[in-house]
Amino acid sequence: VPYWDWTRSTQQLPRTLTYANYTDPYSHVTITNPFHSGRIEFEHVDTERDVQTDKLFKRGPHGWDTWLYNQVLFALEQEDYCDFAIQLELSHNAIHSWLGGSKEHSLAHLHYASYDPAFFIHHSNTDRLWAIWQALQKHRGHKPNEANCALEQQREPLKPFSFGPPYNLNNITQTYSHPEDTFAYEEHFHYRYDALEFVGMNIPTLDTYIKERQEHDRVFAGFLLKGFGKSANVRFVICNAASDNCFEGGYFTILGGAAEMPWQFDRLYKYEITDALKSHNFRYDDDYHFKIHLTYIDGTSLDSSLIPEPTVIFVPAKHDVSLKKVTVNRIRQNLDSLTERDIQSAQAALHDLQEDSTKNGYAHLISFHGAPARCPDPANPTVACCQHGMPTFPHWHRLFTLQLEHALQAHGSVIAIPYWDWTYPIKELPRIFTDVDYYDAWSDEVRENPFAHGY
Repeated sequence: VPYWDWTRSTQQLPRTLTYANYTDPYSHVTITNPFHSGRIEFEHVDTERDVQTDKLFKRGPHGWDTWLYNQVLFALEQEDYCDFAIQLELSHNAIHSWLGGSKEHSLAHLHYASYDPAFFIHHSNTDRLWAIWQALQKHRGHKPNEANCALEQQREPLKPFSFGPPYNLNNITQTYSHPEDTFAYEEHFHYRYDALEFVGMNIPTLDTYIKERQEHDRVFAGFLLKGFGKSANVRFVICNAASDNCFEGGYFTILGGAAEMPWQFDRLYKYEITDALKSHNFRYDDDYHFKIHLTYIDGTSLDSSLIPEPTVIFVPAKHDVSLKKVTVNRIRQNLDSLTERDIQSAQAALHDLQEDSTKNGYAHLISFHGAPARCPDPANPTVACCQHGMPTFPHWHRLFTLQLEHALQAHGSVIAIPYWDWTYPIKELPRIFTDVDYYDAWSDEVRENPFAHGY
């Protein structure tokens, strides 16, 4: 099946899909073009198209960087299969919507989409984009034929392909009807593509280009989507706190129907809003919110609450980091790699910190985590301030560890707080926790090891 590469900017549909008749080169007889439309026998109608030219043929800022180009490029950027799959599916939905438009018996409706022969030309390209992602994964050093997510679904047979005769007479699709079997398309299905490239970029070039795009701060609106039994066009605007300044955020489409299999994504569909915010002088952390406008394919308004308001995701730029720019006492080292002098420095500093009875001393700082209670505020200390069982768990403990590190360095520690890598097999506790005492070279005396117990 040939593919239509809709990631490239175009001003017209492929001719194969548009002309009503063609002349057979052998018989010289003019006959109906079977790719122009399809017959839906059980409803006694032919498929229709209502091409949304304002979206399908819209050029990007540079011409080639269309909506579809950017959406698919971000999908290819993902290194987790399930993240890729969500971004690809929502990108692919656009072709269904923009070719079917307002017509019910069209690509825009889940129940009738596959009756339009353009469906398979479209999905051949969707499959090619998956193959490009697999080639990218291999180039990145990942296994291209593994998902590593939604594993229980990967093992569930895909119906009706798994039914076999008399429902499915194709032995190949029945044999390889589990999702995990379909990754190896060349080995199992014996087809390949003429070129695995994205808008002229081969795999190494594409990987480099993706990394270059990651060198900039980006902001995304994250939508948690689920089916609601209809195809729909989603448009969202971004508004300031007072809602007196709203501007376009973006748009995408949902493909559905009353008889659809219930579905709900377990992760966010991410839609980049970096340029939209920047063009209106908004920062990612400013006070703004989203308004969602939801319409059925015929233009009828739908309840906007069917799609929850998205969350804002800030993705900072990725840059090469050189630890040479960090002073030695700011590099946290593995406990096993420390010299005896480094360990003694930490022990001496902790000993002195424990002797400090001020507000910067050990007893006061350690109480930040648990007892005595200090939260929700000093005037009403009823609960511990430490955060567990919530997304801010790592944030709170990063600050807590940093505060203790600063206190230790203020008391003479020449190192940053070391880490104990407990992901390795453990035969015994590190000596710093078990030795009863240590020799303090600075005071020339043997002292009780402050890491052996609490204070």
